[in-house]
Amino acid sequence: MRSALTTTQGTTTQDITTADVFGACRGIVVRLLATAEELNALDALLGDGDLGSTLASVARALEAQTEPLSDDLGEALAGIARVIAATSGSSFSGIMMTGLLRASRALRGRSSVAVAEIGPTLALALEAMSRIGGGALGEKSVLDGIAAAVEALRQTGNRAALADVDRAVQSAIDNFHDRPCRIGRARLAAERSIGRDDPGMVALKRIIEGIQLGMSSVGSAERR
Repeated sequence: MRSALTTTQGTTTQDITTADVFGACRGIVVRLLATAEELNALDALLGDGDLGSTLASVARALEAQTEPLSDDLGEALAGIARVIAATSGSSFSGIMMTGLLRASRALRGRSSVAVAEIGPTLALALEAMSRIGGGALGEKSVLDGIAAAVEALRQTGNRAALADVDRAVQSAIDNFHDRPCRIGRARLAAERSIGRDDPGMVALKRIIEGIQLGMSSVGSAERR
C-alpha cells in the first residue's frame, strides 16, 4: 500500500490523519505476518487453525495494494475494508470489515480527527460489529477486546492512549482466560476454551501492536 498524502493544514500533532492510517497499516502488515503461526496455533485449539494464515493473506494484500489512500479519512478506511473483502471471507475478517465501514461513515469528508474522538468512533464500530455479527459482550470474543479498547480511549485524549489500549486489551485477554467461550465454533465445546486465550482477542492485540509500530514511525518521520 502506498501513500499519496500531502501535508494537512489546520491539524495538531494530536490529530489523526490519513498519514497515520497509512503508517498504521504498514505496522499491522509487519505484525500480522510475524505472528501468523502463533495465531494459527491458538486457533487450532478452538477452531479451524487458520486465523493467522487468513490475516497474513489480508496483510499481504494490504502490502501489495497500489491504490493510494484517500486524504479523506472515511474513504481511506472504506478502501481498507474493500481490500479485506476482496481477500478474505472469514468471520473475523467480516467483523473487522463491518467495523471499518461503520467508522468510515462517521469520518467521511474529514481529513483529520482528534484522538479524543477515536473512542466514540470505535464505540459506533463495536455496536455495528455486535449487531451484524450477532455477538454480545461477555461471550469471550474479539468484541470484548474492542470494548476494553473503547474504555481505555475514553480515559485520554492524546497519542499515549495507544499504550493504554494495548494494556487494556491484554487485561481483557487475561480476564477471559479462565472463562468459557460462548460464540463461534468454540462454543460447541466450551469447556475446551477454559484456560485458553481467545484467538480473536490475541489477534486484536497484535493489530494494536502493529498500529503502535506504524504510528511511531510516522511520528519519527514528522520530527525529522
